Amino acid sequence: MKRFSSAIALAVAAAALLTRALPGQEPRCSSFPITPMAVPVPQPVLPPPVVPAPPPRGCKICVSECVPTTKKVYSCKCEEYCLPRCGCLAWLFGDKCGCEHDNCGDVKVRNRLVVRRVPDCDKKICVLKDAPVGCLLPPEVIPPPVQK
Repeated sequence: MKRFSSAIALAVAAAALLTRALPGQEPRCSSFPITPMAVPVPQPVLPPPVVPAPPPRGCKICVSECVPTTKKVYSCKCEEYCLPRCGCLAWLFGDKCGCEHDNCGDVKVRNRLVVRRVPDCDKKICVLKDAPVGCLLPPEVIPPPVQK
């Protein structure tokens, strides 16, 4: 079977390589006229526009805050159940499956995975907050605006 598959793959590869041109590709010799590409004309460099100084803005400070977190707790729960006893071909011959005729099966146990989210220790993170109103940065400290 492997020899047959490899022979088919080899035949398909050989047929693909021996074809004259694959569909969807440009022909090797083109009869289209070659058009010259447009050359961009250099533009004179203008000085950047004068930007007025930004107004002073309020301070921002870094503050640590507590964030509540949760963690997953896994446990196992045993669950007992029973199924009605049915014959292998009961559904084919129309026999009734159920507990009415004392056809109850054995007690079975299945294990269920229980996943719960419970509160965990609070985590501290740094958050950027506005400083009190009285705090203003001097103009020398304010970074210049980013030019695009």
